[in-house]
Amino acid sequence: MVVVILPKQIKTAIAAASHHDGNSTGAHGKDGHGEEGHGEEGHGEGDSHGEGEGEGDTAGTEEDDPKKPEPIVAEGENIVINPAGSGGTRYLLVEIFLLRKDVGDKKFPAEIKKNAKLLEAVTVETLSAQSAQALSDPATKERLKHTLKLAYQEQLGSKHPIGKLIVSKWIMQ
Repeated sequence: MVVVILPKQIKTAIAAASHHDGNSTGAHGKDGHGEEGHGEEGHGEGDSHGEGEGEGDTAGTEEDDPKKPEPIVAEGENIVINPAGSGGTRYLLVEIFLLRKDVGDKKFPAEIKKNAKLLEAVTVETLSAQSAQALSDPATKERLKHTLKLAYQEQLGSKHPIGKLIVSKWIMQ
């Protein structure tokens, strides 16, 4: 698998990260392109066919899909951290999604959105405590996925069990 990162996107993510809170950042790689546009599209012109509840219908449909991975931060955004001991010269960009364990848990997406900042903070705290060398090790990555899943479950509570944690991006620079 090959991942290509455009220099402009990297600079945007780093700039956003450095404005958030210094070394251990939870900044999102907001680039204003792609996925964010899809969210607006789904709530605007696409659903305005005379129904006053087009926006609600879209949200209801998404909540009813138990197989849809739910992002811990807004769709199209990433979490950027500086590894421990890197002096700000290295960073890790991650994108994390959660799948619900209970297909009948219709409030799972809403709980993730409600707790997004807490989930993001847990992610930043956990990952920024690791060195760049440790974050480059596949065994460490698997251990951290397990650690994060447990921490997220603690934040969401037992009423909203997590089935699987998916790391769709793990980019170290």
